[in-house]
Amino acid sequence: MRTSEEGFSCMEVLVVIAAVLLVIGSVATVGEKLLLEAVVEYETACLASDLRWAQQHNRTASGWFGRFPDNRPATTDDYWVKFRYRDYEVRGYGYQKFKGWTHICQTMVFLGSPINIEGARFKEGGNAKNVMTIHVYSKMGTQRADRYVIIDAAGRIRVDRKPP
Repeated sequence: MRTSEEGFSCMEVLVVIAAVLLVIGSVATVGEKLLLEAVVEYETACLASDLRWAQQHNRTASGWFGRFPDNRPATTDDYWVKFRYRDYEVRGYGYQKFKGWTHICQTMVFLGSPINIEGARFKEGGNAKNVMTIHVYSKMGTQRADRYVIIDAAGRIRVDRKPP
């Protein structure tokens, strides 16, 4: 009788270990999803902010007395955002000959369509020259996180979790 009790104790330990491993596995899956969501949310916020920056500078391009310091006439369409697969470039020409910067996305984040040469440009008053939806996404294993930056004809830049 004593040997059967020892076996039962060993079985209890195995059940407890299996339960602990199950809990750890489920927490790791949830943590992976939270990580993906946080990274995609950050990159989407950066992209929307840079788009709004370029839009605002195009709105006020002619505000510097109509000319830049090198006597070039100020026009709209001097600031734009050009997209690539893993990064985007903010370009422009402003008061101090602004050349722009390139934002490289986190390792696991990608930009979906549109990948075009022209990029996001704005007209006078902030209206968009081309209506577009930029898909920001990340995928790790079976987990996936998606955001969409939508630019409409009126120049409104918004972020959504669902495609338009």
